[in-house]
Amino acid sequence: VDIVVDGAHKIPAGDVLDVVFNHDGQRIAIDVAVVGAEQDAARTRAAAGRDGASAKREEREKRRRYAGLSISPCVFENGGRAGESAQALVRAMAAMAVDEDGVSALAAQLWQQISIALQTATAWQIATAYVKSSSLAAAGGR
Repeated sequence: VDIVVDGAHKIPAGDVLDVVFNHDGQRIAIDVAVVGAEQDAARTRAAAGRDGASAKREEREKRRRYAGLSISPCVFENGGRAGESAQALVRAMAAMAVDEDGVSALAAQLWQQISIALQTATAWQIATAYVKSSSLAAAGGR
């Protein structure tokens, strides 16, 4: 299924947008990623010198890949840090749910749910990697 964004533009073949919804007549598309500094040597070096470097790099890559489309990158580092675009997205969503006193409980709820999801996914990945490596070791490294 082709997803059309901005009326006529299609996302590149094989790509999947994680969230697409309409708000006030505007189509909003969000592409989510979780990255880690340890993915490659360049990311490791960059992350060692700057907080959020891995998220910033992935946001830049998504903007390059989807140039010309209104797609918001929503990137988190596997340690929990949210990229600048993800932070802005949560703030914007929270602003949509402001009460009469100008307070939004939604922001805290969103950060809590994101945190739980990241921690759960990271724990699952660690457990899966451990099981695989234990199975390989038991089989003699094959």
